[in-house]
Amino acid sequence: MNQLEATTPLASTPVVTVASPPRQEENADPQVLEQAIARLPPLPERLQTVLAAYMRRRWQRWQPHRAADNIAILGRQLVSIWSWLVAERHITTWEMIQRSDVEAWLSAQAAAGYTVGTRCTQLAILLGCLRYASDQGLAIAANIFRISHPARSDPLPRYLLPEEYQRLLKTVQSQTASPSLRHALDRAWFLTLAHTGMRACELLNLHLGDIDFTNQRLLVRGSKNYHDRNVFLTPGLTRALVDYLALRCATEDDHFWIDGDRLLTSVYVRRRIQRWGQAAQVTVSPHRLRHTLATQLVNQGMPLHSVGKLLGHRSLSSTQHYARLFEQTVKAQFEAATAYIEGITALDWPQISQKAPEFVEQTIDSV
Repeated sequence: MNQLEATTPLASTPVVTVASPPRQEENADPQVLEQAIARLPPLPERLQTVLAAYMRRRWQRWQPHRAADNIAILGRQLVSIWSWLVAERHITTWEMIQRSDVEAWLSAQAAAGYTVGTRCTQLAILLGCLRYASDQGLAIAANIFRISHPARSDPLPRYLLPEEYQRLLKTVQSQTASPSLRHALDRAWFLTLAHTGMRACELLNLHLGDIDFTNQRLLVRGSKNYHDRNVFLTPGLTRALVDYLALRCATEDDHFWIDGDRLLTSVYVRRRIQRWGQAAQVTVSPHRLRHTLATQLVNQGMPLHSVGKLLGHRSLSSTQHYARLFEQTVKAQFEAATAYIEGITALDWPQISQKAPEFVEQTIDSV
């Protein structure tokens, strides 16, 4: 974080008063839903009708700011799953699908090289729409719902090493150096991700009224777990936000991130971070920035429950992964220290003076 925070002293940053209109009520654009449904392949009519209804049901349950991304992901997965089932297993009605068909599909996914995580996600989506079909009175074989998910490994969170993080910060600093709206915007949202651990969807859901400069915090609304929380501003992030707000166009729209007359999008954020990563020769994403911040905080001794609260974890179990990272850090430090100690020859060790036996005895007695 220090690389970008050191650009200008905080005391010289002008105070910007931000007009905070009431947060506007949002509704997801129903046209996006209909476009996603229209992308379903030419499946048999009975299949397609229920899948469309399933997509509409899921859409209703999502928070508006997450709906567009979620329906795009769901639509792609449904197309992949059902195209295979129709082409390879000749499924034309819901009643035809059997456990053997799902197991064959899972085997084909594994043979195609899909990761365990991807296969688990796809199976959850398939079982979800099958449960929906069953709830609508269609006869779905009960033993399908007893299929076990592929065994997941328990990987550690993927984070940037200190040297990788510093290279990325230097790249962002150099590529957002000019005093333009686009550069101020890019630097501000990047530091918001890097310094607060927000998810990308949470970043895009920020509104003007969520920024509290007086108390140096941001209010994260409608997170993944439907719980609001506060995250805190660093000096460098405060400067970046102030610089951006000074250039932000006057508009009635209370969304925080606006580039001219356009809202910041998840596609832009991910592509921009990817390009910065390529320039810095690191693999990075918004979520890897989140993991990186959490790893840094835990390794600096921040209690796990505090890290979990900052990240918006519902339970401590989600945060426990970072404890394992901390254990690895301690182990690496211990191994480095013992390697150094073992490398010291006996002649290099401090020697007890033979001229002051009384002092030595007194010292030993005091211990």
